[in-house]
Amino acid sequence: MEVAKPIIRKIDDTPESLKIFEEDLCSCSDENVQEIITSYPTVYIHNWKESDEYEVYIGESNNVIQRTRQHYETGLYNANSWQNRITGKSAALYIIGHEHFNKSMTLDVENRLMHYMLSVPKVRKVHNLRGNPQNHYYPMEELDRIFSKIWRGLRKDNKDLFPTESMIHDSAIFKASPLHKLTKEQLQARDKIIERVKMALSIGAAGQLIFVEGEAGTGKTVHFSEKTGTWMVSNHIISRKNSGGKPDYTALKPDLSLQQRTAGVLRSVRTDEAGQKRSYLAHTVYYQ
Repeated sequence: MEVAKPIIRKIDDTPESLKIFEEDLCSCSDENVQEIITSYPTVYIHNWKESDEYEVYIGESNNVIQRTRQHYETGLYNANSWQNRITGKSAALYIIGHEHFNKSMTLDVENRLMHYMLSVPKVRKVHNLRGNPQNHYYPMEELDRIFSKIWRGLRKDNKDLFPTESMIHDSAIFKASPLHKLTKEQLQARDKIIERVKMALSIGAAGQLIFVEGEAGTGKTVHFSEKTGTWMVSNHIISRKNSGGKPDYTALKPDLSLQQRTAGVLRSVRTDEAGQKRSYLAHTVYYQ
């Protein structure tokens, strides 16, 4: 079944433009558009240029007008916030709605937009990287088609900020991003790896290895970077930024200041279940 076209509106990222946008919605002759933007969850993208590159903030909200006003207020009182950085710049705001959006789907669309934007050459920074992938919901089976329509709609407006999906998928950063959804098997393996890490840290063990083994293309890098890598970052076990300030998920490096405490905290993880399947488990990761 064909999915409906998403509603995408672009405005200047200023309080004045937001007010005009809200007034236009109230007087909008298309009641469907008005209801979807004002009554349904929506996804939004703040973007602005720093030199010749973009910085972006991606979010989702049940009330995009109120949430955007909150962002503007934060910018007034917090000089170090991303909200303050859009002041005086040629910033734009995309507001995205769809008749099948619910909370779970908007979280998945937000997550995938962050995932994609990390891989865009013209994007120097994505300010929010809190992955929150959803599990089962209705209509989850429409997510891919709805998202592709959203991305193509955004690309019509700005080809630098929104390159082709094929270009994104070919990116090394995309392939190693921590925002991929894990399969059930990957989630089980992740939990076993993290359990071993915690156990080793609790007893001060060092000089250990983890072997993640499997065939090419079965998701070894995705598995490590998605949750295991994110957990290690959040616990300051590995550094997250490369020299350009972007997340470096293609080459997770040990934090030298914690090297003695955390070096090689993992043992080989091999299970009968994984051995019986075409397992993605397979990559050698070591810290020394």
